Amino acid sequence: MSITSSNIRHLMIVHFLYGIFYEQVSQNFPNWFVANYVVGVEDTKEKQRYYPEISVVEVECLFNLDRYNTIPGQCPLRIAVEVVKPGRRNTQRDYTLKKSAYEILEIPEYWIVDPQKDLITVHQLVNGYYRPRTFQDNQKIISPSLPNLNLAAAQLLSASLG
Repeated sequence: MSITSSNIRHLMIVHFLYGIFYEQVSQNFPNWFVANYVVGVEDTKEKQRYYPEISVVEVECLFNLDRYNTIPGQCPLRIAVEVVKPGRRNTQRDYTLKKSAYEILEIPEYWIVDPQKDLITVHQLVNGYYRPRTFQDNQKIISPSLPNLNLAAAQLLSASLG
């Protein structure tokens, strides 16, 4: 597999956001843990596992990981982040399939970072359904779970540009 510029951009955005989340969580939520790619969730109805690019989970839940590194349903992720890779299939998976699964799994906050659209969508779970808010350009991203976050959409989306 060759590494394309879109793959590099994807990796740089994930790396940058992981650092921001790690800083926010370590300063404000000592009982939370930030992981990238390794902590997943399972949609038992669809018999499907998902491993978000970034997961925020309570530390005590890490002790309940199964052999696939998935968190049991009674211990949902606090935040799941997906960074959309190019392609219609990837877009559909992150915007529709994973959104629906994460909503059913009651993950309180789901981010979709879309470098192709230069758009960030933060979904907040309210009464069992996600309410989306979109951010672009110099708009400050509002995260209900990370109230001290100070990050503009353009900062995140330009993370790969140096």
